[in-house]
Amino acid sequence: MSKQETKKRQRQRTPNNRTTTGFRISDELWALLEPLLPVYVNTHRFGGGRPRRADRTCADCCLSNKTDLAHFEGRLRS
Repeated sequence: MSKQETKKRQRQRTPNNRTTTGFRISDELWALLEPLLPVYVNTHRFGGGRPRRADRTCADCCLSNKTDLAHFEGRLRS
């Protein structure tokens, strides 16, 4: 098998949008939320299954979606 040559980029990559991809809850808020979460116990009989996402990543996503929804609802009412 021969390797295919890759073309050099013609244009620069666009940077990631920090508004939509960079949301993180503050460390202070996470310090309050983390003790409230239950301890995860793997109940799969062989110890397998899909790898679990980090709790903080899930919290970031939930709160990001909540703030986006609140912004969207505010625009609908005005």
